[in-house]
Amino acid sequence: NLDTTCERLDVIATESKQAGTDAPLVLERIEALEQVVIKQIGRTATADKAIILPDEGKVVLEGEAVVEDDRGRVSGHRMTLLQGERRAIVEGGGPDGERARITLPAMPGRE
Repeated sequence: NLDTTCERLDVIATESKQAGTDAPLVLERIEALEQVVIKQIGRTATADKAIILPDEGKVVLEGEAVVEDDRGRVSGHRMTLLQGERRAIVEGGGPDGERARITLPAMPGRE
């Protein structure tokens, strides 16, 4: 379940190659561009661009990618979210060469 908002959304579909299928098109990917915000229960992701790959169970965030939830905040130039695994692959880099970062909440009793 993804609730996505952005300035532009491109849906890329191809002709179905399976004989006898009712669906003439197969969803290949969805590209969300500019001021992307993706909300799921318990977490929010933001980026300049998101590529949603439903068949692969992936969402790739690019350009100032950030994911926040109650367990912390992670950011990087590029981030791949893996469906059903509650984990991500975070990459630094980009035009500024910035490193990937993670911010965790304070430990109880150590504030």
